[in-house]
Amino acid sequence: MMAAFGLVLLANVWVVGLAFVTWWTIYMVAIRHEEAYLTQEFGGVYYDYKTTVRRWL
Repeated sequence: MMAAFGLVLLANVWVVGLAFVTWWTIYMVAIRHEEAYLTQEFGGVYYDYKTTVRRWL
């Protein structure tokens, strides 16, 4: 019984770790570059938008 519980716990840790790696990769590849592009393209309008909208919905 305890061995099964240990395997379930280990499986969940793996999923959480994979979710973090996936989020970090998407942030580094897509979101960071998109925000830089929007800042360059729209300047102050985009800055005003960022101050009124939460970053992570």
